[in-house]
Amino acid sequence: MTADIASTSNASAPTNADLDASCRGPVAFLLISASLWLVAATVLGLIAAWQLHSPEFLAGCEFLTHGRVKPAASNALLYGFTLQAAFGVALWLICRLGRAPLSSPIAVFLGSKLWNVGVTLGVAGILIGDNSGYEGFEMPRYAAPLLLVAYLLIGGNALVTMHERRQRGLFASQWYLLLALLWFPWIYSTALWLLHVHPVRGITQSVVNWWFVGNLHCLVLVPFALAAAHYVVPKLTERPLHSRDLALFGFWTLVFVGGWSGIPAGAPIPAWFITVSIAAAALTLVPALAVLGNLLATWKGRFGLVRNNPALAFALIGLVFFFGWSARAALFSFRTPAEFLRFSNLSTAQNQLLLAGAVGCMLFAAIYELAPRLAGVAWPCRGMARVHFWGTLVGTVLFQVSLVVPAIRGAKSLEGAVGALPIPVAAFAGLLVLAVGNLAFVGNVCWLIVRHTQACGCRKSVASLFQPAADPEVAS
Repeated sequence: MTADIASTSNASAPTNADLDASCRGPVAFLLISASLWLVAATVLGLIAAWQLHSPEFLAGCEFLTHGRVKPAASNALLYGFTLQAAFGVALWLICRLGRAPLSSPIAVFLGSKLWNVGVTLGVAGILIGDNSGYEGFEMPRYAAPLLLVAYLLIGGNALVTMHERRQRGLFASQWYLLLALLWFPWIYSTALWLLHVHPVRGITQSVVNWWFVGNLHCLVLVPFALAAAHYVVPKLTERPLHSRDLALFGFWTLVFVGGWSGIPAGAPIPAWFITVSIAAAALTLVPALAVLGNLLATWKGRFGLVRNNPALAFALIGLVFFFGWSARAALFSFRTPAEFLRFSNLSTAQNQLLLAGAVGCMLFAAIYELAPRLAGVAWPCRGMARVHFWGTLVGTVLFQVSLVVPAIRGAKSLEGAVGALPIPVAAFAGLLVLAVGNLAFVGNVCWLIVRHTQACGCRKSVASLFQPAADPEVAS
């Protein structure tokens, strides 16, 4: 892939400005909404972390007890920020890579609004006590179907747009986008039917829940993130992808092993279920190594660009976090360490490393590249971008160390209680540093909107985001 996708020979082929204008409204709405949910998830996450250190904090308010705030924070981060930002990035990439305007912006915009209504109802339902009890699928029964309908409007139009592409060949980013866009409705509708509409019985409910979370992580969130990385790295380094064959190998190995992981060691189910899941979790390291090696080989000799380019900086740490997540999943999937670490905070650290670390950073990389092009103005403050980068890096590393080290020490001493101690002050400090970075990002987004509206002569609203604007030559 070169610095940008060459336009077709047809004289009527849309320009970058035309493509951006077609998806500007829905993508801007998705990214702005995702930024607001990032703030909500950050605040709720800080409350939940501090409650483990000081249990009396907000203990008198039943809506803000730890058992409600923690799942509300995780769902706000997962469904409010991560998936919504992934949809926005996917729509822009599909238009740019396929050289085709968005199929139905109005339908996507309505789906985006419905998605936010569903997430709002879901998080509010969790806070009032309507938690479904399934980790990663805590949305109450009256909110979950709204997300599926909303996705059909968003994802359906994304797939139609990809079908109508002028650039007929598929790039590596498009492989991962197709995987994520097709896999999410399948696993979500299946989990919705088997856990809410027609619930299965007994331990089968847990198996369905583990299957859903494992597939959501490996075959939806990770592909969305890798699609962003496979676009940002070749484009901004101005080099073609190092090896298409290695990219194909990484893609198909992820497809093959990603759907089998998720079942924890020691679960009260037939042993072959657990054995297959352990093998799949260990093999996730193979596509991670293929992707990391391919993109780093593409990057070779141009790592100096990271210093002045936040998109490349976030792509780099996102790939490193992705490798760390895969390596840890492979290492701790086996029975012996998993038995000692079952009641530790390792699963919390692993989820945070995936959502806020690997997936979040690669999505941020794409957002730092696409947002100025949609807005028609450059990012207003590079300092805020640096605060965001270092806050994300330092906060994630500090949070991981503060949770993983006590868990491993507890496993080595065979004292499970050591790993199960409440989150220490260091973990809260890590989340606090991460929150500073997130707030810097949201502040930069708000400032970008203000500059855009000022440039369009509209200071009272963000409605001009829905109007065409020339594609600027913006340094990232």
